[in-house]
Amino acid sequence: MVAPIHDNGQAVADAAGVALVTFSPSFDEDWYVERIFIRSSGVLVPDVTVYVGSVADSAGKDWSTGANPNIADESSPIYVPGGSTLLVRFTAATVGSLNTASIQYRPESLVVPMGDIQALAASGAGVDGLLIEAGFPNQVRMPRGRR
Repeated sequence: MVAPIHDNGQAVADAAGVALVTFSPSFDEDWYVERIFIRSSGVLVPDVTVYVGSVADSAGKDWSTGANPNIADESSPIYVPGGSTLLVRFTAATVGSLNTASIQYRPESLVVPMGDIQALAASGAGVDGLLIEAGFPNQVRMPRGRR
């Protein structure tokens, strides 16, 4: 089992009381977010919504209303595909307040070393559908649809 990784970010609430903290996995790994901790330094207690990909109702994954601080232990981890973004949006926060989001996630690497692919191809097993990423000539990755 892969050990969890911890990361945190902060954003200052704008004139509308909105702050957006973002986390982005690289193209070569997916994340399974297991825990999210939030805190706001302001007097007001903000609402927080977690999105994947964009701030849209259809992209909402979790929320907290009026709790500061708060922890979300995800019974079903939030899936964040490589190259996408996890967005933690604070609303109704005190203008100018510092808003913090800390996450715990487990990465799933998608990279396969080129030497392993060459050995696989030589064995006759086939490597159809694997992608060589621009700028990364010594590795390939498997598209999501083929995993």
